[in-house]
Amino acid sequence: MKSINPWNQEIIFEREASSNEEIEESIQSLNASFGQWRSSPIIQRCSFILGLAASLKKNKSKWAELMTLEMGKPLSQAEGEIDKCIWLCEHHAKHAPRYLADELIETGAKKAMVRHQALGVIFAVMPWNYPFWQVFRAAVPAILAGNTFLLKHASNVSACSEALEDAFNVEGFPSLFKSIFISGKDAPEIVEDPRIKGVTLTGSLKAGSSIAKTAAELIKPSLLELGGSNAMIITESADFSKSIELAIQGRFQNNGQSCIAVKRLLVHERFYERTKLEIEKALRDMTLGDPMNNPDLGPMAREDLAEELEEQCRSSISSGAQALFEIKRDKAHFWPNALFDCKPGMKCFDEELFGPVLTVTPFSSFDEAIELSNHGPFGLGVSIMCENPEDYLPACSKLAEGAVFFNAFVKSDPNLPFGGVKTSGYGRELGKEGILSFVNKQTIVIE
Repeated sequence: MKSINPWNQEIIFEREASSNEEIEESIQSLNASFGQWRSSPIIQRCSFILGLAASLKKNKSKWAELMTLEMGKPLSQAEGEIDKCIWLCEHHAKHAPRYLADELIETGAKKAMVRHQALGVIFAVMPWNYPFWQVFRAAVPAILAGNTFLLKHASNVSACSEALEDAFNVEGFPSLFKSIFISGKDAPEIVEDPRIKGVTLTGSLKAGSSIAKTAAELIKPSLLELGGSNAMIITESADFSKSIELAIQGRFQNNGQSCIAVKRLLVHERFYERTKLEIEKALRDMTLGDPMNNPDLGPMAREDLAEELEEQCRSSISSGAQALFEIKRDKAHFWPNALFDCKPGMKCFDEELFGPVLTVTPFSSFDEAIELSNHGPFGLGVSIMCENPEDYLPACSKLAEGAVFFNAFVKSDPNLPFGGVKTSGYGRELGKEGILSFVNKQTIVIE
């Protein structure tokens, strides 16, 4: 396992893949801890999570720098990622007793209720773009519910994977979290272990399909978050300046490498020419540099990802899309750009562009905007910029999306369920729905 700094191509971390003996030891340890942990009172589990939050606060600078070195996000954004993990911990420690409480149900019986029962060891396959947040988003609710957690992280953030195990090693508590270091092709074999009781994956469609197939064959619950190509619809009534500001922020944060980024900007035709001028101005002022120095953009996480984005852009241009600037790339460094006149059938419209390129498409009616937004295989989220959101609420039923945000770009929030439809995946993380993703909802009836 090797981590290469995408800014300067220096190797910053190397280690051997986990041996069969190390994997067995990790699963055995987590399975043994589960027997004790599932019976622990909820206040004890909340105490563990608050200890985890304290560890994050203590090591914030160290771990933020590690994220920046491994995947290239600007340092201030890495620090913000740690802050969001702290928020998640504190939110769930506060609300878990209510989320997991027995639910009394009125029936003809003397008493009927649903009790939430932990399943066991949950196996997670996680991506590199938010090395701490994605893991915390999955692990904290699962552990609070009484499960234990086994992580297979992306190989290019292996140092973060080691740091995460250290973070979850809270003094005074049993072994609840382990990292293993294996390739993606070996992950289904871990799912096959009878001690693994559920699996969650954030990543590509190919990886998700492989994991889900194995889990389904073994009748194990799974949760998938497989990316998206979110649209932002700028309606005729929108505050145009605010809309462009949010579109730029929502597209280019994290170097454009976010599942819920604003990838497709759908603009009412009255604003279309003005949109070109405003986006050109914003991107000309945008800096790309060493992420440790907090530029607007750092490098993409790997050179092969930048190569793929370049190919998608060049293919789209050959199909009629108009690039704002000449496509410019140097290894993992990819300069910010925008493609205009994008249409269904072009790669820039039909595929997910996972990097610092915004696509722009005009529309003449809101019905057309809905049709364009729904086009394609993804369904993670959509933003609607407008004057009176209440007027557009009925349209939500026509949008095949996991989330609809008005006058904001799509975000994940510990208070709210997060997930998608279509090939963006299934299941929900965060909120009450997330903490109940890996529990047995046990019905109890007293006659």
